[in-house]
Amino acid sequence: MIPEGSCADGYYGALCASCLPGYARQDKYGCNNCPNPLLNLLRILGVLIALVIVIGFLVRSTMQGATRKNLQSVYIKILTNHLQLLSICSSFNFSWPGVVDRFFSIGNAIMGTTDVIFSFDCQLDSRDITSINLYQYQAG
Repeated sequence: MIPEGSCADGYYGALCASCLPGYARQDKYGCNNCPNPLLNLLRILGVLIALVIVIGFLVRSTMQGATRKNLQSVYIKILTNHLQLLSICSSFNFSWPGVVDRFFSIGNAIMGTTDVIFSFDCQLDSRDITSINLYQYQAG
């Protein structure tokens, strides 16, 4: 049981909306323990290498499509555009109809896996728990 006026483990700040050092943002409002730093770095590097390979494939496909008719290049562009629009639309906090909401939840399950695979927050966070005053707030 959390005492009244206290934040749960891993949270601090106004409305307990910030993550402490050693914790990373998960989903929109959650904080979760950071993964092992070495494993996290290897995962980030793996994803970046895969991203470079995919971008290289897309550029090569586009260049080949410029010299001759290449339907594969067109389909890849349409799919990429579709996924980008899905990601953008699902991030808006609207009252979508049930069918659309379920459709977005399927897309978010696929596109939101980066929170599970690796954490940039944990890798780049250099804060120390002693540097954070959990009870002082500054008005802007």
